[in-house]
Amino acid sequence: MDPKKYFKDAGEIVLLNELTMRKIADDRDALYDGFLILTISGFLGAIGYYFFPNPGIVVYRPDFFTVIKNTIETTVISLVTFYAVGYLLQEFFKSRLKMEGFVKIMCFSSLIGFIDILPKLSTLSMVWGLVILLAVLRKIAKLDWPETAVVALVMVGIGFVLT
Repeated sequence: MDPKKYFKDAGEIVLLNELTMRKIADDRDALYDGFLILTISGFLGAIGYYFFPNPGIVVYRPDFFTVIKNTIETTVISLVTFYAVGYLLQEFFKSRLKMEGFVKIMCFSSLIGFIDILPKLSTLSMVWGLVILLAVLRKIAKLDWPETAVVALVMVGIGFVLT
């Protein structure tokens, strides 16, 4: 495990570098590091609301246990969603991208969630995350546009149902 290398690769994936996406999908050791990036991203998003609570009629600031709970929930929901969509790609769409490769790429792409430490930027990370998903489905999984749309909607739907 070389954190510097994997964070660099994650940055390349966020910048939509196809060669890096393929390299990570084929890297046998990348899964653990992808989980680590995903977990850190979830933690930064959760702690962001602690440091920058939602202003409004009532200011909500989560406590430490809520931050930990939200980190675990975000990580588990993301993994379940990634594995479900990866299975869909592999078994139903007969994609060139296998389930574990999809999971690795999506975990590494969660680096974009690091900006969620500033909650006002979370919309930006969600939109760019969708752009990354579409790039992975079109360029790496080699799906056509209708299939890409179906898979993207399924992924959003699974995430919505689980949250």
